[in-house]
Amino acid sequence: WRHVWVNNPEYSRHEHWPIGWVLENHDGQIVGSIGNVPLACEFRGQRLITAAGRSWVVDGRYRSFAMLLLDRLFEQDNVDLFVNTTVNQHAVEAYQWFESPPVPRGEWNRSVFWITHYPGFAESALKVRGSRWAPLLKFPLAAALRLKDAVAAKRARSYRAVEVRVEQGFDERFDVFWDALRARNQRLLLGVRTREVLEWHFHFHLQRQHTYVLTVSDGDKLIAYSIFDRKDKDEFGLKRVRLVDYQSLDNDAASLAAMVERMLRICREEKIHMLEDVGCSLEGISAPHQRDLASWMYYYKANRPELVGELSDAACWRPFLFDGDSSL
Repeated sequence: WRHVWVNNPEYSRHEHWPIGWVLENHDGQIVGSIGNVPLACEFRGQRLITAAGRSWVVDGRYRSFAMLLLDRLFEQDNVDLFVNTTVNQHAVEAYQWFESPPVPRGEWNRSVFWITHYPGFAESALKVRGSRWAPLLKFPLAAALRLKDAVAAKRARSYRAVEVRVEQGFDERFDVFWDALRARNQRLLLGVRTREVLEWHFHFHLQRQHTYVLTVSDGDKLIAYSIFDRKDKDEFGLKRVRLVDYQSLDNDAASLAAMVERMLRICREEKIHMLEDVGCSLEGISAPHQRDLASWMYYYKANRPELVGELSDAACWRPFLFDGDSSL
């Protein structure tokens, strides 16, 4: 919990940055809170001070005061941009009330996915539906799902062979890559992805071996990477990996397809049940399955007049779960 702020490279750059706010009742008990995580983005050659809301929660008896916390988050004068990638169906109306629009690119009320362990996925899907016979019914359901995917695989597009490497962490190549990425994408809003930031962001995930970092290189030069993170649903026994980030210098479809295929193999080897892309971020890659989410997950709010109009243009965005607090 402390790591989110104390070891955050952006936290040390801002004096008196509040880590969040709490609601107290008349007895001095904390009955609600919201976190305030400092991040940084770059847009048109300028660095934007960015804040991500985190864990907005209020005791049910004091729910009518919940908006006070969100008001504190959005009234920060020193922040250029607010982002939140974990807005659920209960919070959508509040974000709209504060004129925080949905990100204009992607489909953040939908996800696409691949099944990588059919019996495990089928059993968890049956448990979601409350079936008492999940341990038995999983086998015929798994067989039907496997057959459906086999038919779809015959129509899949083929790409040239690309070598993909699985990294143990982040090295100096990622700083060189970030410099090249920002230089080539001046018109895109990009969260800062230096080696320092990446190491902070995924520190504990890497320690727990919950994060997979895949790269494609041209010689010693990094030209693309993708990051995937474990996001299991323990209550249903679902083992799941989600795409967190993908960046490329040349937007080569073959590199992206090769990294997805490598991650699919890893999931099968480790008996992970599914690989998911929330928000349909991987443009040009087709997954065989999809599901609707309970709400649009990714909202933002520009705090500078000149940014309001510019960021309403979908062409300025390449959004991923990395941008907010989803993978912290």
